[in-house]
Amino acid sequence: MSGNTLTDIVETKDHYVLLQRLGRNRSDIHQFMAKLSSYMGEPRTHGQFKRFNRLRQMAKDLVVSNEEIGSTVRHGHNEFYISGLYQKHLARFKSFAHEVSDYLGELKEG
Repeated sequence: MSGNTLTDIVETKDHYVLLQRLGRNRSDIHQFMAKLSSYMGEPRTHGQFKRFNRLRQMAKDLVVSNEEIGSTVRHGHNEFYISGLYQKHLARFKSFAHEVSDYLGELKEG
């Protein structure tokens, strides 16, 4: 058996699932950016403009982080290291999603 132990198969499956999740995250980030870039996301005040730029930078940072984690997974680094990176990334992603939702809600109201 050339590297096909049960552990190898399980780790490969977990990596595959994680790579799928990262792909969905990338897609979600791009969808949020499309919403921000639409006419509905256009800032009207200085404060909204600053917030808009911060959200765009957060999205760029998340895309980079997403790609780095994917590369780390493909190169087979330590599972605990990958898990820690992904958990931090996921927390940042959730915060970003919440902030985009709040921002768009604010624009709708005002």
